[in-house]
Amino acid sequence: MTENGKKISKSAGGSGDLLAHTRPYEDTDFSLSRLDTVYRADLANTLGNLCSRLTALCETAGLAGVHQSGPLPSPEGYHESLNRFRFDLAAASLWEAFGPINREIAEQCPWEGLENGPSKLVVDRLRDWTERLASLAYWLQPCLPSTASRITEALTAPQVRKCRPLFPKLS
Repeated sequence: MTENGKKISKSAGGSGDLLAHTRPYEDTDFSLSRLDTVYRADLANTLGNLCSRLTALCETAGLAGVHQSGPLPSPEGYHESLNRFRFDLAAASLWEAFGPINREIAEQCPWEGLENGPSKLVVDRLRDWTERLASLAYWLQPCLPSTASRITEALTAPQVRKCRPLFPKLS
């Protein structure tokens, strides 16, 4: 494993503890800038903003929390990736499923339909997005357990309330 192209090892006095977080027998490169990019793009912007925006819209609409029963559908390829111990691909399948929800919200502008009170169409859309995000939060548990728990709490409360930021802004 390398960090910015320089070999990492305990004997070289590098960040040897990072070796515990890599896939054995595979070359891996780590960089703080890549970590920062992933944190901002994938965690804060994709998942954090989705949860914040959706729960705020649901609170404005007075939407009751979701109550899911029975097996929840997993993202395509999720189980196959886990069975092959490809946790990176399992996580990627989750992120691919967050994207359409974000895009649909941006394209359909449900906040415009809340200006004069929530219409049935807006409430139905919010309910669909909320149920989909709650299902994804279930499958997110192995990757980010506390984040998944916070999303689930926000979406399954008797009344959906805007959740606190999942990922603090980095300076």
